[in-house]
Amino acid sequence: MITKDKQLMGYLLGRCALKDQKAFEQLYKLTSPKLYGLLFKMLKNEADSCEVLQSVFEKIWKNSNTLTNEIEYPWAWLCQITRNTAIDYIRCQTRFNTHIQQQTTNATDIKDDKNYFAYEPKLDDCMTQLNSQQQVAITHIYHFGYSQSEIAKLLDAPLGSVKSWIKRGLQALKLCMS
Repeated sequence: MITKDKQLMGYLLGRCALKDQKAFEQLYKLTSPKLYGLLFKMLKNEADSCEVLQSVFEKIWKNSNTLTNEIEYPWAWLCQITRNTAIDYIRCQTRFNTHIQQQTTNATDIKDDKNYFAYEPKLDDCMTQLNSQQQVAITHIYHFGYSQSEIAKLLDAPLGSVKSWIKRGLQALKLCMS
């Protein structure tokens, strides 16, 4: 038996696929309280839950056009997107917080560690020629697996600056290594 909410959610998702903003607003009003509850159970933090809920609805808006026909279980689809987004957020926060606790690495720590790039002596020499910001940014992106936005947050620096440090640093490394 098909419930009215299930039919309505399926219809609204179909309209969202056509980029109908009013349908998206209705879908938000219909589902956001329950999705927020799911997020709050997982994240146990109001601010994080609100932030992830926004990401969830951004994904719903962007991915609704991939729906070729009406979803048989629209609520399950919405919950799966919500769950996956929360898990990604938890992983990102865990990796970020763990690294901050374990590694209070700054530029001088990297410069002082002579064995840091011991696997490639030429790379070690080239890294020491970079300025400290470039060293930290490149090390965090390639060694620790951080994203550019995570590095910006870690260093409390504008994202554009971090991107420039990485780009210029890589250019300098390429020149030095050749």
